[in-house]
Amino acid sequence: MVNDRQQSFTRILAALVLALAVSAAACVQTDPTSNLTAIPQTILNDTFSGTIPVGGNDIHDFSLTQGGGVITIALNAINPANTIALITIGFVQNGVCVPSIGPGTALVGQSVSTQISVLPGDYCVVMAAGSNAGVPVTYTIVVSHP
Repeated sequence: MVNDRQQSFTRILAALVLALAVSAAACVQTDPTSNLTAIPQTILNDTFSGTIPVGGNDIHDFSLTQGGGVITIALNAINPANTIALITIGFVQNGVCVPSIGPGTALVGQSVSTQISVLPGDYCVVMAAGSNAGVPVTYTIVVSHP
């Protein structure tokens, strides 16, 4: 009788262990994002050239179709040489450029950046010359953005 009880107890215990193992396996959770891969962000480059009149500015509009990155503006050329460029980034609202970020200053070969993540939308860049320019200033910039 003891032997029958031990066998019954062993069978019940084995069934409980099996049931616990199966239920524990069913409770294992996996991270649903663990199989996701990052989608590389496409960076677009818009090149603008223009002339800044003495005491004035020159404006160029551009659009972002995706957000999540920064806007960087590289000053590729400026004439006369060693002219300091004042570069301001703004938002286009109702067809008007509203300067908002900057101004940053740059010499040829330097760049300015928003340093903040931007959203999709219409933007503008305002170019002005520093006080060391007493003549109209020609320039070329490259606007890199998401």
